[in-house]
Amino acid sequence: MKKKSLLPEINKIVIAAGKYIRKESKHIRPNDGKDKAYHDPVSFVDHRAEELLVNGLSSLLPDAGFIAEEGTGERNPDGYNWIIDPLDGTLNFLHGIPMYSISVALAENEHLLSGVVYEITRNEIFYAERGTGAYCNGKAIRHSNILTMENSLFATGFPFRDYSRINQYLSLLQLMMNETKGIRRMGSAAVDLCYTAAGRFEGYFEYGLKPWDIAAGIVIAREAKCIISDFQENENNWSGEDILAVNPYLYHEFVNFVHKHFKKYV
Repeated sequence: MKKKSLLPEINKIVIAAGKYIRKESKHIRPNDGKDKAYHDPVSFVDHRAEELLVNGLSSLLPDAGFIAEEGTGERNPDGYNWIIDPLDGTLNFLHGIPMYSISVALAENEHLLSGVVYEITRNEIFYAERGTGAYCNGKAIRHSNILTMENSLFATGFPFRDYSRINQYLSLLQLMMNETKGIRRMGSAAVDLCYTAAGRFEGYFEYGLKPWDIAAGIVIAREAKCIISDFQENENNWSGEDILAVNPYLYHEFVNFVHKHFKKYV
């Protein structure tokens, strides 16, 4: 990765897949999706977009494996892996809600190297490579400079698979409603992370996700100097079980909120 940045090529591949998704969005309908799991829809567009991404990315690193939401390709147990969500926000997409994205990250073993998130409807491509900063449409981005929770805007995602911590989550959500300017639920974890990276949100929190939901966004938010961790303050966990991304001024205060309400789990 030190020899040559792959970001320009990754961006081209991701934008091409986004063009396909944009075309299909003109005539997609809610009943074009089906549930692959409880509250977890998928459509033919997800599958086709993933095929386009896998085919394109395979040409960049032929020996790399794939950790892809719809199961295309095989994981490489030792070495490089592409981590792909071909359509993050499928439910939004199916219902014509203009907030969905493509998320692609590259990891070497457990180390995340680069990430690209393309928010299709706004034509915004966020990207970063470890140690080189974060960008959106060619311009550098960085976390917000808001210093207090009372002036902050946070993002979250509602639990939709795992309800084992729903009471703790709702308790935290109630506190955040009182302590902040507001909470937003966009429907795409990848976008939530990128908007936090760009300073549009002061922070983001969620639990019950998968690696392909957050891997690319973690690289981007981290390169924008946000602090990323799980609820236990482990900064090297990208499993998706739980995640926080917060500007450095508010991280520790927000972690205290999380520990108070999720103390059984931390």
